[in-house]
Amino acid sequence: MSTATNTVCEIISEGGLVRVTDAELQELREAFGAFGWIAYQHARLTRGHAEALAHMTRFRAQPEQAKVDGQPIAYRIEWHRSDPAEAHSAADTLDGFLCTPLRLQAETHARLQVKRGYWVEIFNDASDELIAGPLSPEAKLPSYIL
Repeated sequence: MSTATNTVCEIISEGGLVRVTDAELQELREAFGAFGWIAYQHARLTRGHAEALAHMTRFRAQPEQAKVDGQPIAYRIEWHRSDPAEAHSAADTLDGFLCTPLRLQAETHARLQVKRGYWVEIFNDASDELIAGPLSPEAKLPSYIL
């Protein structure tokens, strides 16, 4: 018969000692990955586990979801092999698309596709309104897209 053990990690820093259980470490990994360990150590020296996690998340930025007239919108990023304005239909040159409600993700993906050599257009997915583009792979990318 095996018994589950809850091993403990000890944090010794700045003259303090804190014991952290496996369950607490797993919760930390799920919330922050490997990047939160040092911040957790510092926060944990003066707080309990739950308070340390709350302290670490208080300044964490939430993804920015775009809204039009108070309603959330989703961006549709389409990338084309050639200028979609010169094609008989945009579907003739469409190579792929991505839908996302996050402005930063939409802009990042659009920049990536332009750097890969595609023409890019960004639409409001619900209304099919063209928001940005077409962005040419031969032209310099604007500093602000969305």
